[in-house]
Amino acid sequence: MGRVKYRTIACVLVACIVTINLRHVYLPFYATPRLGTHYYGDDGLLVVNPNGPHPIFELIRHAEEDWARKFDSTSQTLGEAVAEYQRRYHRRPPLHFEKWWDYVVEHNVQLPDEYDDIHRDLEPFWGIDPLDLQKNREELEVQYDNVVIEKTDRSPQIQVVNRRLPPDSAERLTKITRDILVLLESVEHFLPPFRAVFSPHDNPNVVSDYEMTSMALAAAANGSTLKRHELPMEQELGWVSACHPSSPARQPPVDSDNLPERPFRKTFISDHRRTMDPCLHPTILHSHGQFLSYNPGRSPHNSLAPSFSLCSTMIHNDVRPAGPYGWIEDILPRSDDPPWEEKTDERMVWRGSNTGISHGVGGEWRHAQRDRLVFYVNNMTGTLDILRSPLNDSEPVGDPTPMRKAHVNPALFDIQFAGQPVACPAELCDSLHDFFDWRRRQKNSQAGRYKYAFDVDGNGWSGRFKRLITSNSLVFKTTIYPEWYMDRIAPWVHYVPVQLDLSDLHDAFIFFHGGLGGEGAHDDMARKIATAGREWSKTFWRREDLTAYTFRQGFLVFQKATATPSCVLPTLLSAMPFILMYSSTESRSLASGISSKTYVASSAVSRSEQSEAVDRAAVKGHVRIYRTIACVLVVCVVAINLRHVFLPSYGTARLGTHYYGDDGLLVVNPDGPHPIFELIQHAEEDWARKFDRASQTLDEAVAEYQRRYHRRPPLHFEKWWDYVVEHNVQLPDEYDDIHRDLEPFWGIDPLDLQKNLEELQVQYDNVVVEKTDRSPQIQVVNRRLPPDSAERLTQITRDILVLLEGVEHSLPPFRAVFSPHDNPNVVSDYEVKSMALAAAANGSTLKRHELPMEQELGWVSACHPSSPARQTPVDFDNYPERSFRKAFISDHRRAMDPCLHPTILRSHGQFLTYNRGPNPHNSLAPSFSLCSTMIHNDVRPAGPYGWIEDILPRSDDPPWEEKTDERMVWRGSNTGISHGVGGEWRYAQRDRLVSYVNEMTGTLDILRSPLNDSEPVGGPTPLRKAHVNPALFDIQFAGQPVACPVELCDSLHNFFDWRRPQKSSQAGRYKYAFDVDGNGWSGRFKRLITSNSLVFKTTIYPEWYMGRIAPWVHYVPIQLDLSDLHDAFIFFHGGPSGEGAHDDMARKIAMAGRHWSKTFWRREDLTAHTFRLLLEYARVSSLDRDAMSYKED
Repeated sequence: MGRVKYRTIACVLVACIVTINLRHVYLPFYATPRLGTHYYGDDGLLVVNPNGPHPIFELIRHAEEDWARKFDSTSQTLGEAVAEYQRRYHRRPPLHFEKWWDYVVEHNVQLPDEYDDIHRDLEPFWGIDPLDLQKNREELEVQYDNVVIEKTDRSPQIQVVNRRLPPDSAERLTKITRDILVLLESVEHFLPPFRAVFSPHDNPNVVSDYEMTSMALAAAANGSTLKRHELPMEQELGWVSACHPSSPARQPPVDSDNLPERPFRKTFISDHRRTMDPCLHPTILHSHGQFLSYNPGRSPHNSLAPSFSLCSTMIHNDVRPAGPYGWIEDILPRSDDPPWEEKTDERMVWRGSNTGISHGVGGEWRHAQRDRLVFYVNNMTGTLDILRSPLNDSEPVGDPTPMRKAHVNPALFDIQFAGQPVACPAELCDSLHDFFDWRRRQKNSQAGRYKYAFDVDGNGWSGRFKRLITSNSLVFKTTIYPEWYMDRIAPWVHYVPVQLDLSDLHDAFIFFHGGLGGEGAHDDMARKIATAGREWSKTFWRREDLTAYTFRQGFLVFQKATATPSCVLPTLLSAMPFILMYSSTESRSLASGISSKTYVASSAVSRSEQSEAVDRAAVKGHVRIYRTIACVLVVCVVAINLRHVFLPSYGTARLGTHYYGDDGLLVVNPDGPHPIFELIQHAEEDWARKFDRASQTLDEAVAEYQRRYHRRPPLHFEKWWDYVVEHNVQLPDEYDDIHRDLEPFWGIDPLDLQKNLEELQVQYDNVVVEKTDRSPQIQVVNRRLPPDSAERLTQITRDILVLLEGVEHSLPPFRAVFSPHDNPNVVSDYEVKSMALAAAANGSTLKRHELPMEQELGWVSACHPSSPARQTPVDFDNYPERSFRKAFISDHRRAMDPCLHPTILRSHGQFLTYNRGPNPHNSLAPSFSLCSTMIHNDVRPAGPYGWIEDILPRSDDPPWEEKTDERMVWRGSNTGISHGVGGEWRYAQRDRLVSYVNEMTGTLDILRSPLNDSEPVGGPTPLRKAHVNPALFDIQFAGQPVACPVELCDSLHNFFDWRRPQKSSQAGRYKYAFDVDGNGWSGRFKRLITSNSLVFKTTIYPEWYMGRIAPWVHYVPIQLDLSDLHDAFIFFHGGPSGEGAHDDMARKIAMAGRHWSKTFWRREDLTAHTFRLLLEYARVSSLDRDAMSYKED
C-alpha cells in the first residue's frame, strides 16, 4: 500500500509538472478561443468573420509584405530587366528598351519591372493581324472627338497631325494631348515611328466585348493573329457585353432602375483592382455616373483599335497614358500642410462640385458617386452597424454595434459640396442648392489642418489624388478607374481603399480614428500610411516617373486633365511605338506596345438763356446847366429800360453748352452745368413723348406702322394687336429693333433668301424650328450641336418657344434657324448690307449674284469707309488709352458701335477673342441669336433667360431709404473671354472693371458734383484712387477663376481679391449695382433693374428692349472704357464723404427702373415682342411677301 501511495503521489506530481510546463501549448484551447479567419473572395473583397481579429490588421500586414517583395525581386541590371520582361510577357522587349533602361537608371525610377498595366492595355492588339489593326486605327482616326499624333523618321518630335474636336474647345482639348507630349521632350528622339489616336475627354470610349477580347488574347498567347472577319460579331448587351457569361453581372440581371441595397455583411477591399470590376460587382453599374449616364450601357465597339484615353474602367479597352494633369511637385508653402502631429482636425474632409453625372429630372444623379457620398455621410436619420476597433489583433472584432447617424456622421466627417451646383437645369440646380449644405471652396491652408482626406471620382478619374497623397494626411479613396500607377502603388500601404457603395467607410475610418470619443484609435498606423503615401508620391509620381511610364509605352500619352500622375508617361511612350509599328505591318522585333485603350441718333439741344438784372444807383449831383441835367435824365431812362439786354455781361457769366457728337457721346464743356442734369431732363422728355404719341387703336397702329416702315404690317397683325390690348402691353409702336434686324432681308430676292436659309440650316451649332399648317405648334425639327450639350442648348431655344404657347396658332408657317450660344455669329459686311437696305427702301430686291464680294477686313468690314474704325486703323497689338476728355453717353445705342468707337474692338471679349476678327458672311440669311452687336446681322428674339417676376422674398430688397450700403456692388466670375497666356484677357470688360475700381495707386481726374444746374461743372479735380475707390466700390470677382489654364488660374486667384458669391439678401443692402457683359449679354440685368437699387450698365449688345427703355430714366449708361464711371457715380453718390450727392435723383431712377421692369419686362412683353418678330419674319422669309401682309377688312 505504501508503494502504491507513493507511486500515486509521484504520478500526480509528474502530471502537475507536465501540465505546468505544457500550459503554453495546450491552455489556449481552454483559456481564450482561437481567433477565426476571414474569407478572401475572388471579387477582391475580404468578408469579415466576427471571431477573427479586425481585418485591417492583416490587410495592412499582407500589403506591406507584398510591397516589400516587389522591391526584393526588382531587376538591377538591363539583363535582368530583359529576362523579367520575357518571363512576364513571353516576348522580347520593344526596340530601344535599353534607352528606356538608361533613363530609368539615370533618374532613379523605382520598380522598373512593374508595368503590367501597359501589358493589360495593349495585349489584345497582339492577337489582331497587323494590317487589320492598321485599318482599324485608320477608321478610328476619322471619328469625331479625336486628336491624332505622329512620330516619323523625318522629325525627332511627336506632332499633332490632325484633330476632330468641337471648334469652341479644340485648342483646350488639343493642349491636353500636347501636355502629355511635353513629358517626352528629352526622350522622344529614341521612339520609333508611330501614329496614334487620343481622346482628350474625361471618360473612356471603347467599350469592351468579352468574346472578341478573349479571342484576341488567346491568339496573342499562342503567338498567332486573327483577321477582322474571324472575330465574332459584337454582343449588344450594353455594359455587360464585356463580362464573362458566368460572371455575376451576367447571371442575375442588373436592376438598372433601382439603386442596389448596401450589403449587410461586413467587407473590406483586399484587391482594389478587382473591386473596380463591374463584372464582379454589377452594382457599380448603378452607382457611378460613368455608367448611369448611359443606362443600361453602350454596345461594344465592333473592332479592336488602340485608342488613348485619359482613363479607363475594367470593362473598357482604352489605352491609358500617364498625363501631367493635376500634377504638383509638393504642397507649397509647406506651412499649408503641417506634420501629422500638428494637424488639428481629426475629421475626414472633402470639398468638391457635383460632377460625375449630368443632373436631370430623371433622378439618376441621386445614385452617382459624389451625390451619394455627400448624402450618406450627412444623413442624420437611423442607425449604422459599425465594427468596434480592438487595440490589437489578439482580440476578435466581434459583431457590429448599432450607432445613431446623428451622433456618428457629424463627429467623423466634414464632407460637403462646394461652390454652386453644376450639370443641371436651372430648376434642379436650385433644388440641389437647397438640398445640400454647399460650402466655400477651401484653400490648401484650410484643407491642410485635417488628418484625413477623401478622394472620389468626378466626371472621370479624380484629378486631386496627386495633391492629396502628397500631403501629410491619410487618404481614403474610392474609384472605378484603375489608373496608370495601379501596379506601382499599394493600397493599405499608401492609402486606404474604400468600396464604391461606401459600406466599409465608417468601419475603416473608425479603425484609425477611433470611436466618437477616440476609443480604439490607431493613430500611429494612420500616420504611418499617410507618411508612406507622401513618400510614395515624392518617389513614384515625379515628372521623371511620368516620362518613364510614357516612354516605355512608346507614345506620349496624355492622361486625364484632372488628376494624372507624373510618373506614367515614360512607360506608355515606349510601348506605343511598338504596337503602332506593328499596325504598320513592320517587324514585331521593333516594338512591343504603345497603343492607346474644345446711327441714327440726333442730338439737337436748345439752351434757354438766363439773364440777371443789376440795378444802377441813382445818379446824383448838383448841375448848374439844365441841358446837362436833361442829358443825364435821358441817359438814366435809357439805361434802366435796356438793363435786361446789356447788363448780363457785367453780372454772372452765361453757362456754356455741351457738345453732342454723332457718336452718341456728350463732350463736357467745363463752363456748362453738370451734363447729367440735362441728360436726365432730355431723356425724360423723350420718354414722355413716346407715350403721348402711342397708338390707341388698331387703325392708329397700322397707320403708324406704315409711316415708319413704308409698307403694310404683316399678316395677322390684328391678332397681335388683340394680344397687346388684352395684356396691356405698353408702347405698341416701339418695335424699331425688329425692323433693324429684318430690313436688310427685304432687299434680297425671296427665292435666294430661301436658298440662303437652306444653306444655313445644315451648318453646325444650330437648332432649326418650324411652324406648319399641319400643326398649331412650333417644333424643333433639327439640330446640329455638340452631343454632350445638345439637350441643354436645345432647351434654350425651347424656352423661347414656350413664350408663344398661347399665340403660336396665329403664326403663319415658317422655318427658322436658332443659334443657342451666348454670342452672335453673323458678321456684317457694309457693302452687302447697304445695298440690300437701299433695295428694300426702293421696294426692289437683289439676286445673290448682284451682291458685291464680301470684304476681308475682319470686324471693320461692317463699317462705312469713312467711319472712325476705317479711317483710323485699330492697333490690335495694344490696349487703347482711356480718353482724357470728359464725356457721357447721350445715345447708348451709338455708344456701342465699334465703327464709331473702334477702341471697343480692343476692350471686349466678344472681339478680343478673334483679334482682327473673322471675315463677314458671303450671304444674307436670317439667323436668330440670343444677342447681337452693332456690327453683326443676327436677329434678336426676346428670351426668358434670367427672367424673374420679382425679387422674393421682398425683404431681400429693402426700399431705397433702408438700404444701408451706399457703395456700388458687383460680384461675378471672370467670364467674357478665355484667359490664356497671351494676356488679352487683361483688356476684357470684366477683368478691366475689377482692376480699375480696385486700383490704389495714382490719381483720378473727377468732375465735382454741383448741387444744381445753375453752376458750371468746372474742370476736373485730381483725387487719389486710394481714397476714392474703396469709398465708392465693392466690386470683386466671386468664386474661383474660370476659363484659364491651371497656372494662370492660380495667378488670377492671387491677383484679384476673390469673394464668396452673394445671396440676394446680401446684395439687396446696396443702393447702387453695376451690370457688365459676360460671355455674351448680361443675364442678370432683369434681376438688377427689378430691385430698388440704381443700376449702372455697360454693354456692347443692344438688346431686344432697347427701343422700349430710356437710359438716364431707368438706368445709368456707362461707356465700355469706364472713363465716365467715377464721374457719373459721384454725381449721384456724392464725393467720398457724400458731398454734392443727388440721392433723390438716384432714387427716382431706381424706382423708375423697377416700375419699368414690372411693366415692360413681363412674360407677356416677351411674348408680344417674339410674336411680332415671328410675324415679320414669316413674311420676309416667304416666297409671296404680299400675300403675307396685313389686309384691312
